[in-house]
Amino acid sequence: MFSKGTLIQSVRTGSTYQIAGKWSGNLVLAPISESDADCLLYQAGELQELIDAGDFIKK
Repeated sequence: MFSKGTLIQSVRTGSTYQIAGKWSGNLVLAPISESDADCLLYQAGELQELIDAGDFIKK
């Protein structure tokens, strides 16, 4: 479903994240922008729901 290196873009902010790996079963999304240091954590199913709802775009 999701693999390391996949790019995900937030529709709300326009920020792009790369799946960096997993932590305790959650996906770690690391920002591509050097000015953003905040990572995101989502369960795979939760991230898929956000993509289906149009909040994120899988690139």
